[in-house]
Parts: sequence; C-alpha cells; structure tokens
Amino acid sequence: MTEAYNSPGSPYWAMKAFIPLALPPDHPFWSANTPELPIPPSLLTSPHPIPNAHMIIVHSSRPSPSAHTYALASGQYAGFVMRHAAEKYSKFAYSATFGFCVPTGAYGLQQASPDSTLALSDDAESGNENGNGNHWRVRRVPLDAKIIREEGEGAKGVALYARWDAWKDVDVQTWLLPVIGEVDGSKEGDWHIRIHRITTGRELWTSDGGFSIRAQSSVGTHRKMSGWDEDNDEGFEVRTPGESGAEDASKDVAASALIRSSVGTSGIISIPWSPSDAITPPPSAEANHTAPNSSIMFSHSAIPAIRHHLVPREEAYWLVSGVFALSGKSKEDGWRGAWEAGPKLTVPEWLVGVLRE
Repeated sequence: MTEAYNSPGSPYWAMKAFIPLALPPDHPFWSANTPELPIPPSLLTSPHPIPNAHMIIVHSSRPSPSAHTYALASGQYAGFVMRHAAEKYSKFAYSATFGFCVPTGAYGLQQASPDSTLALSDDAESGNENGNGNHWRVRRVPLDAKIIREEGEGAKGVALYARWDAWKDVDVQTWLLPVIGEVDGSKEGDWHIRIHRITTGRELWTSDGGFSIRAQSSVGTHRKMSGWDEDNDEGFEVRTPGESGAEDASKDVAASALIRSSVGTSGIISIPWSPSDAITPPPSAEANHTAPNSSIMFSHSAIPAIRHHLVPREEAYWLVSGVFALSGKSKEDGWRGAWEAGPKLTVPEWLVGVLRE
C-alpha cells in the first residue's frame, strides 16, 4: 500500500491520531459532551448524486447491520503515476463494508483480482475455454464522464456514464444506476445495474466483478469456502444455464454468482437486455478466489463475476449485470428473498431512450 509520496514522516503523521491518549484521566477531553453533527436533509437522500466528483452515494433503506453504504463512480482517476492507480481510483463502486482489492501480481485473473469493475483480456491461453487470460485491463482514465438524470417532476432516476478505450480497437461505454425503490423482496440500495456497450476489433474475454467479500468459513478453522454450508447459511452459489451438473441447469435461469460470509452477502446476475437485435453471447458465472491479501479488508477474499467471450464484429455488444450486496449477517436480513428479485430487474424506460440515442 506504500506510494511514492510516502516518507519516514508518514508513520509519525499517522500516529498523531493517538495524541489524546497522553492526556490524564481527569482531563476535560474525556468528559466533554459531543454535540450531534447537524446533517442537512439534502445529504440524507439516497441515491445522492455528487456532480463534481461524478459519483452517486447510495444508502440502503435497511436497518443496521444489513444497511450497506457505497459509492458509484465514473469520472475520477489518478492524474499521476502511482501503484495500481486504476484499481484504487477508477473502480465502478466503493463499499464502506467490503473495501476493495488491488492486484498482487501481473499474471492471471486471481492476481488481477478485479472487483467492482469490468476487466478485459485479449490473451487467453490456447485451449482454455474459461478464458483465463494472462493479462487483464480495467478502466483507468475515462475519455468522457457525466451524470444523467431522469427528467420530469418528482423524478428520482439517476445514472453515471463513462467511456474508455482498453485498446485502440476496443471502445467501452458504461452506465451505472442504482435501483430505485423496492423490487419484490429487495430493499432500495440492495441492487445497482451496470450496462456495458463494447465494440471490439479483437477477440476478448470479460469479467464483470461484484463487490469482493471475505471468503473464509465463520466456524472452525476459518478455512477457505467452497460450496454451500446450509447449517451456517453461508458459502458460494454459482449458476450458469446449461452447465453440466449445475442446479437448475436445464431451466431458463440467469447466470449468477453469490457469496455469503460473516461480513455480508455479495452477488452478481446477468440481465438479458439489449436495445439492438445483435446477438449477445451466453454469459457464464464464477466466484473468483483472489490471491491472498488482495483485499485491503480480508486476508482471503472472493469476487462474484459474470463472464463473456466476445469475437470481433461491427455491431456493439451489450452486457448488462445486476450487482447485489448486503452488509453483515443475521437471520432476519431476508437476503434470500432480496437476491431472488434479481431476475426481475430491468433497465428503466427513462434510460432506454438515452441508450438508443
């Protein structure tokens, strides 16, 4: 986590937060009443756009400990050279619960650990059907970014837009929008939708990653998770339609990946939507176990992700995902009902017109 601007004085600067511990027990500092911070009502609305930062702050309508607060982001980037600048500053979302990942190496998807972003690779190993590319690119500097608002009296719809070039012949446009209101068993703030429009002149493999989350069992030796633990209501659920041995493989179900552990629930689901008649290749889903210590929060983490394989063509590809997250873990959080609302998500009509322009 060290950067070029760190110096021997940096630890000293950080330790200044502990200066009050030098005060004696009878100092007024320890008995003073702390007044409540007056918060303007305008800051409590959700979603709350911040135009100058090209961000939208989302506060879940759920009570604690399930309430999740996160920021959707589109226009920020680091304008100077630093370690993993794109991974630290240019993700699609930043969570107050789950933190984020940074790469631990330059080879493969596990070392890239691309959470809360769209990662692209053009060098998958020969014969590797999963497209585990050697190198992955994510958005670093947006070529364009803006906030889009639903028009009309009382309209609450808001979205972020950004465009970036992964290669000279690969153009990516992304829209991010929080889901307004409740969808069946879900609450406002549980979901946000990502829409990617990709034109490519080369073969690509994609990984659209949700929030990274602790991926260790909450009982016993805190071993690495695998499969679903019914007794402890945690583990992995991955569904890819038509995949041999997958639950409901023969049914018309959406590709999805969900991870639930002691810190919360994180998932992503593919949404079959496109404003054009061009065919979108079938998605697959996975839970990407990241390399150890990729996460700034957890020693071992995993990322739910939707994958696609794209071939060169003139028509644009439209890839749409619904991203789900709840903070904490309790028997009363109703996560299953909220998660099952995912297949009912769709792109709102007010934004459809914008996408077709």
